[in-house]
Amino acid sequence: MTERWFVVDANPGSVFQAAYEISRLGVEVYAPKFSLRIRKGRRSQVVYRPMLITYLFVRFSHDHPRWPDIFSRRGVRTMMVDAMQRPKPVPDEQIAIVREIEAGLNAEVHERVPLTYGQAVDIISGNFAGYKAIITRADHTPSVSVRATVFGRATPVTLPREHVRPLAA
Repeated sequence: MTERWFVVDANPGSVFQAAYEISRLGVEVYAPKFSLRIRKGRRSQVVYRPMLITYLFVRFSHDHPRWPDIFSRRGVRTMMVDAMQRPKPVPDEQIAIVREIEAGLNAEVHERVPLTYGQAVDIISGNFAGYKAIITRADHTPSVSVRATVFGRATPVTLPREHVRPLAA
């Protein structure tokens, strides 16, 4: 049987943990992420944040003996399923788009802008450019969380702060 990509919905804050746990089953995992350089005084470090706050992708065929174990892995909430409650495949073309977006997020650097919770913003950079979103987290970190429509549904996304601009009042 052919291997296909599927979407796993992880618990908030558990994308990387879920990815690790699933990879231990021998299943290929893709958790899109972006890197941030955080400066503390004269020191700086690079940290990684999930691009899609609760989503990651897994690749397997239905004859893989351990794919049903994905549902019981730590950090996994569920998988996107079809009407028959079988995992719903994601076309390879959409995975390629997500990979392009990930590369764009990691390639661009912009000036920092002030943002607050609940604020409407335009996404101005990267492959999400042109989308409108609502800020769901904007603390003092270099990233913000927004709720944007991706794949036809409201999806939480973490972006570098510089990739969004407040909407004009």
